[in-house]
Amino acid sequence: MTIGNITNKFHRTKYNDAKYGFYPTPSEIVEKEMQLISFIGVSKDTPIPMCDFSGGIGEQLYTMHNYLSEKEGLTPVSYFNELHSERYQQARINYSGVDNFHMCSSDLFRLKCRHKSGKRYDSSVMSIIRNNSPYGETVQYGQKVRLEEIFFVENDRYLVPNGIHIIEFPTTTLINNINLLRRITYRYKDINIFRLPRHIMKKKHNAQVQQIVLFGVKKKKNSNDKELAQQLHEQLKLGKIKDITEINEPIYFLSDEIVKKAKEVTVYRDGTVNDITLTNGLNNELDSLLKKDKDTDLLNKNIQADKESIGIIEKKIGHRALDLASGKFNDVQGNVLIYGYSGKRIDTKVEMDEDTEITTETEVIVSGIEITNKNGTILRKES
Repeated sequence: MTIGNITNKFHRTKYNDAKYGFYPTPSEIVEKEMQLISFIGVSKDTPIPMCDFSGGIGEQLYTMHNYLSEKEGLTPVSYFNELHSERYQQARINYSGVDNFHMCSSDLFRLKCRHKSGKRYDSSVMSIIRNNSPYGETVQYGQKVRLEEIFFVENDRYLVPNGIHIIEFPTTTLINNINLLRRITYRYKDINIFRLPRHIMKKKHNAQVQQIVLFGVKKKKNSNDKELAQQLHEQLKLGKIKDITEINEPIYFLSDEIVKKAKEVTVYRDGTVNDITLTNGLNNELDSLLKKDKDTDLLNKNIQADKESIGIIEKKIGHRALDLASGKFNDVQGNVLIYGYSGKRIDTKVEMDEDTEITTETEVIVSGIEITNKNGTILRKES
């Protein structure tokens, strides 16, 4: 199984291997987690964007969605993602008809979930993130890391400041990896860890690992807190954490001010670049440009013909960049002019590892298409 550029190598324990690191949380526990958040400061009509990007069959996110709409009388807007095809199809059967419940099947590390305004993109689009990632080990940049850690970092970028991250881990993951706790305390404040009731988890899913749930509020500005990480680590080692069922009052608070910081999601899809996704994206963009002219029928027929000529080997971004740079898509279709291009950019990422600042630079191939309608409106779409 491949996750982005990461090769997945799960622990070979009897139960974890059988479930491929998949331990879905029972709905009664998910509802209990939601009860620890007060929504009294959120208006009835304010959309509350939340997500579960390793969503299994969708039961957990739907439980959150239903809790807010039915029990709190609020307006949840949920974003579900699941890579595993059988689980995703089961989720579609169960929840595709639910209002404001958006669904996607993508590798998390290729998922595009963001707000687009002109040429600018913003990924701070969630006020609540639920994260129960696969459990296991993987190899990244030649070193062994936990899947839970890389899923945490990837999920984190979608959360707004003061948004709430709900993360479930095997207890041993945090006991054996204090560096993960340091990464969490670097980004989050007001952290609480609770034990999930083992008898419920074992009864529901035959879970053979003790699991915990960690709540955190995202900081406006990241800062090291080694002392807190050490305190949490000691509590976990000594077993000095409460069962979540012992907590009977909300300990977190969401308001309109916090929720409205989340930008509206205008792009939610698999980011893999191939003939299908590029054609579908082109189709959507052309339709939006030509809507006023009511001239999409002929164009859509041309695009349908292009869909039928998909090659046997899926084209990757480098192949597509060559196609665009060579002018393969340059043409006049309907009332628009299409121009393809490609290039490179350097993406820089800065992370803190204890007191050391680590800067990673990655060369990224950028391929795009520029569409101009008869009124001179130009739309540029980049992968």
